[in-house]
Amino acid sequence: MAALALVFFAACASDHFYLNTDWGMSEKSLRAARPGSAAAGERLRVEHAAINGHKAEVTYRLGAKGLQSVTIVLDPVPMTKDQYIDVYHQVRALLSEKYGAPGEEAADLAVRSQKIRIPQVPDYQSQCLFRTPLALIELSCAGACDGTVDNGVIITYEAPRAPTEGL
Repeated sequence: MAALALVFFAACASDHFYLNTDWGMSEKSLRAARPGSAAAGERLRVEHAAINGHKAEVTYRLGAKGLQSVTIVLDPVPMTKDQYIDVYHQVRALLSEKYGAPGEEAADLAVRSQKIRIPQVPDYQSQCLFRTPLALIELSCAGACDGTVDNGVIITYEAPRAPTEGL
């Protein structure tokens, strides 16, 4: 019973921000912690995952000081604006359940005025930030709203920073 309690409290006191990863961990440590990841270029490791039933690719970026960010990109599939915004809201609900309500949120981030000047700007964008003591988590979606694969939902984990450096 005492050993079980020790394991439980050790898990509760975890300093991991995403699965079993830590900021600054070396590539060797990352390989040990995420054995399913594969090298994807210099200072990158990639593994496949599923988020709420959607296929995703997880990219671990390493810098001079070790692990710098984790980006999860849901596989882009042809869908309408409403469908991929629904996926965004599903993932937002999962993150909110885990981290609480987002601290900052924005939709249609000046897309209409940007579209006039820059044709490559997506038809729709939305993003929100979750702040925890261990990480800044940004959830974003953007797309062409025409049913093509240009629609995307992305989660990015970064080391915490001052709130004024957000959206």
